[in-house]
Amino acid sequence: MKKLLAVIVAALMLGSFAVTASAADLANYAKDATATEWVAGETEGTQTITYDLGGIKPLGYFQITWGENVPAAFTVATSSDNSSFADQYTTTDNAAAVTEIEVAAATSRYVKITITGEGSYEVKELIVRKTKDEIDTSADAKYPSSGVSIPDGSVAIKGTVIGNETGWGGNPDTGAAAAFDGDINTFFDPLGTGDGFCGMDAGKPYILTKVAIHPRDAQLARFYGATIQGSNDGEEWTDIWMSLDEATEWTWHEVEADEFDESGVAYRYYRYYNMLSHGDVAEVELYGYPEDGVVDAFPAGDAAATEATATEETTAAAETTAVEVPEMEAPVLDYPSMDNLANSGAGYATLDEAAASIGKTAVTGTTFVTGSNGNNNEGSENLWDNDTATKFCTAEFPTQSLAMFANPITVDGIIMATANDNSTYNNRSPFEWAIYVSGDGENWTAIAYGDDTFFEETDFTYYAAALSAPVEGVKYVYFQSEGALSGTFQMSEVVLTGTAGEAAAATTTETEAPVEETTAPETEAAETTATEETVEAPATTTEAPKTFDAGVIAAVAAVVSAAGYAVSKKRR
Repeated sequence: MKKLLAVIVAALMLGSFAVTASAADLANYAKDATATEWVAGETEGTQTITYDLGGIKPLGYFQITWGENVPAAFTVATSSDNSSFADQYTTTDNAAAVTEIEVAAATSRYVKITITGEGSYEVKELIVRKTKDEIDTSADAKYPSSGVSIPDGSVAIKGTVIGNETGWGGNPDTGAAAAFDGDINTFFDPLGTGDGFCGMDAGKPYILTKVAIHPRDAQLARFYGATIQGSNDGEEWTDIWMSLDEATEWTWHEVEADEFDESGVAYRYYRYYNMLSHGDVAEVELYGYPEDGVVDAFPAGDAAATEATATEETTAAAETTAVEVPEMEAPVLDYPSMDNLANSGAGYATLDEAAASIGKTAVTGTTFVTGSNGNNNEGSENLWDNDTATKFCTAEFPTQSLAMFANPITVDGIIMATANDNSTYNNRSPFEWAIYVSGDGENWTAIAYGDDTFFEETDFTYYAAALSAPVEGVKYVYFQSEGALSGTFQMSEVVLTGTAGEAAAATTTETEAPVEETTAPETEAAETTATEETVEAPATTTEAPKTFDAGVIAAVAAVVSAAGYAVSKKRR
């Protein structure tokens, strides 16, 4: 079922009364508060109350439950900095005890209600959502955070931040690092026009394929002249792209490779620079692929950069030759009658650590074939990109995702990873899931089955499990799940362990004999401890859905006294 998170009642007072809560407290203070109210005294003039949502949220729907006295005239305004507010809704003839407001969705952190007129008024409850039917909040800051679609074969270029250590006026919070912290509320603020830059040392040459830029709030005009440059010595810089326009809205601006003045040239250093205007910027995300074709560990000092990439030494990647992707439909398979698979007993920050926990080697290099749609850029293809910074997130079930290997592999284990905000928004891991493999894309062998106990409520964490016996000749891998307890499913990665390519035959001689592949009977099989079960795809398959409902994510504000926590959750 879907969680409904609402904002508690807050007081209306003469002047400005701010209700705040930290991001960690928001969930604990979410409840239906219509039975609670605070009543202001009799006043004349303007009464305002400001809610701090704890971070930037997508806001497009407001529901205000008033007390006994309903104001006729009021305004709802939003702001990202609690200083400059934009009016979203104004009325002088309200008579509704519960006022519903729908506006064009925008991102903001603060919501201010301003009431005009003589009288004493109460606010019992404020509910804030992305739309009337969608609850949504931004994830905790983590670079990269945009969720933009990444070009095939590319990764986020991470490394060591270069540029100004401090910003305008010597402010340590507005130096170059602020443009690479995953938080659109912080920003890089150079010393002046053409005076300072923010950038990244990737440690070795990368070919740039895409850039995502988020301008600074309230400084959209300074996007004019924004320039991306590359260098191999950190001294001589080459222009790659320049904006000749101001930003029209405070949102992500995506720059594709076909917009570059120069493309296909590898540089070790990339920077954001502006010689035409002041050059403020909230976030800069760089995407590309290494010139040598090896995605390995990034420079020391950026340990987080290795989270989404496996090292060359410990990962047996399938051959990187061009793979022809067949036209296939995602099958809808019966869930196998197998015991729930348990993880190795702990979660791990990197893929290599997870593989080592079960004594196996991760096999990367999968190519996405087809699957379910997801939220915005959070589709099922993200399960196979070897990047925990991207995720598959959807409220449409069953979830499906099918991928293939360039050459058949031998599989002896599985690894799956949580996404960016599982610790904040619980119960998004699948409550029923299965992984199947196939050599021909028609006959499928179930190798793993489980529920949400395989995961913990942690972010960017890998969990692994070994199979009881290896499975040879695997060309296709398919993940299927049946919902999540919150109503919104999310995962970042699915990885198989084993041996890739021609080495597969040598591996099987040293391990247990594989389970013989059989066809699943018409009736449910008795439970066994076997880790593999074979099912045949139905004669007619169901095409993966082409439309989706955006994932339900919560946007809540703040509370006043003695608030409790009440969220209803339904288990199977």
